[in-house]
Amino acid sequence: MKKMIVGLGNPGEKYINTRHNTGFLFIDFLLENYNVIKEGKLKNSHFFKLDNGDTLLKPDTFMNNSGLAVQEAVRWFDTDIERDLIVVHDDLDIPLGKYKYQFAKSPKVHNGVKSVEDHLGTNRFYRIRIGIDNRGDKKIDGEMYVLSKFNSNESTILNEVLSEIISELNDIKLNS
Repeated sequence: MKKMIVGLGNPGEKYINTRHNTGFLFIDFLLENYNVIKEGKLKNSHFFKLDNGDTLLKPDTFMNNSGLAVQEAVRWFDTDIERDLIVVHDDLDIPLGKYKYQFAKSPKVHNGVKSVEDHLGTNRFYRIRIGIDNRGDKKIDGEMYVLSKFNSNESTILNEVLSEIISELNDIKLNS
């Protein structure tokens, strides 16, 4: 079975290039680097089938309801959650430029991931936790910070880490 890679984010112009949309940015990065053979729409998401058989997914729901879209797609594509689902999301607990590829591990608070876990009834799936924290002053409210946009220097750092993640995925997941 090929992988389903879900990028978490918020739909709409207002949220483009915000830290909370790092999962969407990752999917966009993959779309620039792989051949899409089919594009489609489910009730709550857009999907992209790659020529290697993997499926990329961007929920059309807001972050806090991401689980609805993921649950629908997992059922539609008959995805083995523990083996083949990879959820990609921002993580305020990890510094910008770093990431963690883990199984059944979540940040302390992330409503999108919580929604996915609630809708699937399990936390036993892979996730790529992409660091977004670049606050010099930790007193900046986290909820406001995640909705702020990356500056050009931060975008460069993010693109470097996205390339690194794709390289790791190529080695262990995308071509398996």
